[in-house]
Formats: sequence, C-alpha cells, structure tokens
Amino acid sequence: MIKIFVSTMDGVLNTHLPPQDVDGISVYYINQGTPLEGVFNVFNISSVGLSNSRNFALSLCQHGDLVILTDNDVGFNIETLNKIENYFENNIDFSVLTFKSLLADGTPFKKYNECEFNHDFFSIMKVSSIEMAIRVGPDIPKFDSSFGLGAKYPLGEENIFLSDVLRRGLKAKYLPINFSVHFDNKHTGLAFDYESSIQRFKVFIRVYGCFLGRLFFFLFIIKSFKKFRSGFFKSLFLPLKLFDCF
Repeated sequence: MIKIFVSTMDGVLNTHLPPQDVDGISVYYINQGTPLEGVFNVFNISSVGLSNSRNFALSLCQHGDLVILTDNDVGFNIETLNKIENYFENNIDFSVLTFKSLLADGTPFKKYNECEFNHDFFSIMKVSSIEMAIRVGPDIPKFDSSFGLGAKYPLGEENIFLSDVLRRGLKAKYLPINFSVHFDNKHTGLAFDYESSIQRFKVFIRVYGCFLGRLFFFLFIIKSFKKFRSGFFKSLFLPLKLFDCF
C-alpha cells in the first residue's frame, strides 16, 4: 500500500493526484488553517508549518508503510507509483528512495544524474521533497520544525531530514526514474537573494555543524553568486555570516 500525504493550507485541494479508489494507493490530506470539509481522508490540524504537517503524516504511519509526502501543486506518474513497492523490494536496505521530477511541460525540474547512486551528505542537498518516497521504520527521524514553509527558516527541511536519515545509519538511494510533476514554477529552493541565502546558511549549519557548515556555505556562495536575483550589494556581506551560528 502506497500512502500519499498532501500538505495543504486553508482547504485547498490538490487536483493533480490519482483518484481515491486506485488500487494500492491511498491519498490523505493534512490541512492547516481553514478546515477542509466534505473530503475523504482529511486531517485538519492546528499546528503551523510544513514540517509539522509532515510529522503529523508520519505519526499516522505504521512500520513498513511506503509513504510519499507531497504538496498541493504536485502530480505523479501513475506507472511509477504502481512500481514503488517493487523499487523498495529491489532495494531492501534503503529507507528512502529519491527520483526525478518534471515540470508541467515535461522538462526536468532540475538537472539530474542519469545513473543511480547511493546518497551521501553532499548529494542530499540537491533533493526536493517532491522527489522522495519513504519506507517507514522505527528509526525514521522527524522533520525539524524550525525549517520548511511556515517556520523560522522556510526551506531545507527535506535536506535536514535526509541528513538525519544518514546520521542514524539508514540509507537513501537515487533512481533516475520520472516520479512527480511540479505544476507551479515557484519554488523556495529556486530563490537566490540575500534573505534566502541567510536561510540556506542555517540549513548548512544544521546539516554539517558550525565549522564545516561555514566552509561549505562559503563554497556554495562562490559557486552560486551569479544566480542572485536581488540584493546584490547586500550579498557581498554574506561571508560575514560565517562568523554566526544558531
């Protein structure tokens, strides 16, 4: 059984998901804000923030459940969903599998590797939540509620989650298979400005610690400097954040 948990706000439905009666696939809504009524498998919760929504979804799961945590603007490749169990059966040692995502026009959501590989503490920084499937077990971590939309730092929750997966001795693997479709071109991970970079710095510190986090953030800024959309002159002072921590 595949369980898809949709994080939504103020009762907005996801129109891109498979119907509820598809064999082997169950869809649940975790709704925050204005209650969502009249829909099957809805949980209206009072907490705020995407990570809290994800954690509530995981709390509903049992050992061995195969789970997809998604958003209101995402659809899925039904053929791939029907094979998720096979992918996990063929990768019995892995708790998380990540895949490829497409935009609505069929182009890749980002640049992907065409060969499968085991994730490490560097590759996880390129993963988006809409690319993940999780095999729930007793050691699966919670999402850090300080990160993600609606939290103090509104990005990076999936990267932190994956780092905690690896830190617990669990394994994650990438498969070059089309998995999801992102129907909204807006994405927090695509923003490159002063404020988003400060938020990214906090993610680097959370994943790598104060020393390596500063070093890798500095290298990230050098690599990404040309992508900045705004705050160019302010961004010149980003290296000063290397002296900060939480």
